[in-house]
Amino acid sequence: IVYFIIPNIKRLIDFASRNKITIISSVDAHTPDDPEFKDFPPHCVINTPGSNKIEGTLTNNNLFITDTEQPYSKNTLKGAQIIIPKNTIDIFHNKNISKIVKLLGINNFVVFGVATEYCVKTAVIGLLQLGCAVFLIEDAIKAVKKQNGIDAIAEMKTRGTQVAMTEQMLKEISCKYSINQSFRYKRLKP
Repeated sequence: IVYFIIPNIKRLIDFASRNKITIISSVDAHTPDDPEFKDFPPHCVINTPGSNKIEGTLTNNNLFITDTEQPYSKNTLKGAQIIIPKNTIDIFHNKNISKIVKLLGINNFVVFGVATEYCVKTAVIGLLQLGCAVFLIEDAIKAVKKQNGIDAIAEMKTRGTQVAMTEQMLKEISCKYSINQSFRYKRLKP
């Protein structure tokens, strides 16, 4: 189902990890009787293989930030893979994510993963609401239903999201990153 996007996801994760670019990831973490299963089939149940990150998408420098108060600092988070367990489609239901984004002072986000019309869309909207620039990687996302994914991408673009392909984004980041060691963008080149 999603296997064709995994190589692009791995390329993006590997690049960020090699260059010590902070990665914010989510992982679904549902209980066996999770209320979400009224709307979606059971998936990613805690302590089952389905709740693990996909092989190759977990870095050696990772930090799980649950929905409880936790001590963390900018230095602890910078360059790490921050993993946010969640039991809804919206990563921003974790009360720490907005604090983390603000603490890090990151203004530009590259977003990819599944499912386009659910988790990806809510992450993009949450980041846009925080005033961040968002770059959606079209060949590293997958929708549950094709038309819903197309509609979600159109909505995200209407809200200000820029859409790119993996290769294009990696070239843009490599160019910008090698010049000034920062991750700042004005506008993607077509």
